[in-house]
Amino acid sequence: MPNLRIVTKNALRQASLTASSTAGNLAVSSLAAAVKSSLHRFTGTNGSYRATWAAPARIGCAALPFCNWSPTAKMCVRVSAELGMTNLATYSEDMGNTTSWARAAMTTVTINNTAAPNGANTADRVIPNATLGSHYLDKSISGLPDNTVYAGSVFFKRDTLWRAMLSLTAKDGSGTTLEVNFEDGRLSRMSNGSAQNCEFKLWDIGNGWYRLGIEKWNTLSGATVPRLRLFASQHNEISTNGWSNTAVVTTRAAGQTSPYANWPVDSIIEDTTATTSHYTATNINTEIDKAMLLEVTLKPLGAGATRYGVVLLAAGSGLAANRYAIVNLTTGAITAKVEGTECAFSTENMGNGYWRVKCLLTPKLKGIVNWQVRLSNSTTNAAPTYTGDGVSGMLACKPYVSLVVPDNTWAPFTGGSEASVVGDTTTGFFAWGAQLELGQRVTSYYPTTTTAQTRPVGYIDAWQSYDYDSGWVLACPAPAVELEGFTAAQAASAYAYGGGAYARHWLPQQMDATGLAVDIADPDNLQGYIEAACMVAGPVWSPRYNASGTSVSVIDRTEVSRSAAGDQLADPGTLSRKVPVDLRAMPEEDRARFLDLVRNSRAHPILMSVFPEHPDLALERDFMVYGRRTKDSDIAYQFAGAYSTTLEIEEI
Repeated sequence: MPNLRIVTKNALRQASLTASSTAGNLAVSSLAAAVKSSLHRFTGTNGSYRATWAAPARIGCAALPFCNWSPTAKMCVRVSAELGMTNLATYSEDMGNTTSWARAAMTTVTINNTAAPNGANTADRVIPNATLGSHYLDKSISGLPDNTVYAGSVFFKRDTLWRAMLSLTAKDGSGTTLEVNFEDGRLSRMSNGSAQNCEFKLWDIGNGWYRLGIEKWNTLSGATVPRLRLFASQHNEISTNGWSNTAVVTTRAAGQTSPYANWPVDSIIEDTTATTSHYTATNINTEIDKAMLLEVTLKPLGAGATRYGVVLLAAGSGLAANRYAIVNLTTGAITAKVEGTECAFSTENMGNGYWRVKCLLTPKLKGIVNWQVRLSNSTTNAAPTYTGDGVSGMLACKPYVSLVVPDNTWAPFTGGSEASVVGDTTTGFFAWGAQLELGQRVTSYYPTTTTAQTRPVGYIDAWQSYDYDSGWVLACPAPAVELEGFTAAQAASAYAYGGGAYARHWLPQQMDATGLAVDIADPDNLQGYIEAACMVAGPVWSPRYNASGTSVSVIDRTEVSRSAAGDQLADPGTLSRKVPVDLRAMPEEDRARFLDLVRNSRAHPILMSVFPEHPDLALERDFMVYGRRTKDSDIAYQFAGAYSTTLEIEEI
């Protein structure tokens, strides 16, 4: 179980604190005062607090002692360490603005077409025209200094296209690209421009939305105005998308039934070039021991001479030697193969004459592998040279690469699809929230309109996760306190008489924060509104060894007297708790930290939990106290390197 924890300082005293609503004059400023008779109240059973700091503050806990919340109340704690940021991509949510976003082979941009990641109906639908080539929205961003590092990002969602791509063009004219595959929610292509060493990111935002990020992008130098582009992409189809042909012709095979929904079938037909190999190929990124599955589905063409299908991985920077499998397309049998230590080939019957050829590749080198789909007239020779007849070949469908262990910072395919898409005037994707910012990393999104906009330090909106996000968790799940003479609803806010609850959330790790958000939902609240008298957020100290002894006392200030008739009378007084703890065998570092704690005046209360996150929720509640030290704490030397002390906290 976790050891004793103490929030040693309430950083909210230096914060700017706001609330989403306020009932009457029960202002949010009351929360920073260390009194339980002055409180803040929301107008309903849902609310949010926001705190920001001009300079980062250390945060390990967010708590609200003395609140009227029910045991089923939940809160979501989000922490931001972000500084200010300026989004240079104007009209970030209006891709239909043709002055800001030029259209290249894009038929339609329908603004405000669907719900964006923030819930507002502000995302745009982007539809390519019916041509073969590049289809993109183009934003030029002038005035960027040479050789300066930025990060670019955008949000994409599938409409009917299966992929979409973000591209950043540097001043030397080279493009850095990143593509998402909506089918599996993974990165499918990444490609660095010349002299770039970018890092790539994908975030699953939910509801079908993904955020793509290109980090550490350098403007470089040259005559080109830097650009942010949004490309339409399709599947990695052999006939259209990033594959290069050698002595073959690849086309869409009209009238063929695909074994996969939404994936067309292509034909690979050898041309009549004499004494050469016949194949199509694309490049695959490799990382050492980053296992991936390469798959392509093949079928006999049904015309011309018998040809065998070959999947070959060519030697290069990512592979020490050629690896291949030769497949009889009628039976699916592998007639010859060379696997080495990196590859394992297999086939799977997909029905209707199709065979799925698979290669489990576990690279031993970082680099590029040339993935080739070949035609062969031999059951044993993977790369024969012969004269093609112009009619023999095979059908191919769904060339696909997937990582064995998903990784949202890496993509298998290199560049290519941005220049080879066939549009149809009806198939498109959704886009929203473009951002280009100074610095190495993508940070939280901030919208723009006609001009660049600057996000304030510590800004936290209602929907993004930022540096830490607890998700919705129970805030004060211990059973509600029952008080004699109070109804359950009255007891929920009888803070002076032992009622109310302590809401708390401990961060897994302490962090330096510029912003804090606490969102609260308590639909079962007995009073019909939520309130709190105190709020605490700050650094946490926990000793290496737990308390050796503790107790809890309820201090009852009721005055008992006798009447003239001899009856015992009671004048009810307020109640509070007192919790002493004994700390023995403190090592030197704990002694020094504890001394720092007691050097602070007893005028400043601290939050102490003797049994934090204990499964006995009532025990955790009873031994959590927000109060002041009642007396000085002597630190006694026990034996070599060990010290002891007693700390006693009385509730405010």
